[in-house]
Amino acid sequence: FFHYLQVAVDNGGPRKEFFRLCMQEIKEKYFDNGLRELISDQYIFVGKLFALSIVQNGTIPAFLQAEVIQEMFYSDQSQSSCISNIQIGMDALGLIILLILGGSRNQMSLEKVLQFVTGASEEPVLGFNIHPCIEFNEVETSFLPTANTCIGSLRLPRPSPNTKLLVDEDLFKMYDFAFTSEFYGLT
Repeated sequence: FFHYLQVAVDNGGPRKEFFRLCMQEIKEKYFDNGLRELISDQYIFVGKLFALSIVQNGTIPAFLQAEVIQEMFYSDQSQSSCISNIQIGMDALGLIILLILGGSRNQMSLEKVLQFVTGASEEPVLGFNIHPCIEFNEVETSFLPTANTCIGSLRLPRPSPNTKLLVDEDLFKMYDFAFTSEFYGLT
């Protein structure tokens, strides 16, 4: 029996299949017949699965209607408790603020972040030899992100216990400066 076992490298296929199946079930249960306010508390879990799927390079919830997307990302106050709970769930990974700011900042784009991290403005047809990654390094003074383009590594600073984090506006200005400059970080 054991001599038939093969050694394999997992390049994310099972994970992507898992998230594809999750998105299919979520679509059928929570969106096909409209939002279901009576079970709105369950939409927090839906938001968490959306975030996990997006972060893990799985399926994105492409089945969402334009009105739902508009209310999720561009409305100051959601009228639907389902949508509010999706936002809460997605924000468990900080994804709502990233998507809102990533989509609404004039000079910023995901393309520029990818270029900062890898030196490439788009993913190669056959993918990257070394998958880009994010490292969170403890810092005491500088909150400027850096990258190692040779291995596609983005280094994001996290404050040490004795360091005070900058206010969001200053932090995003610093990140915008780094990601939109021609200097790609540390190589």
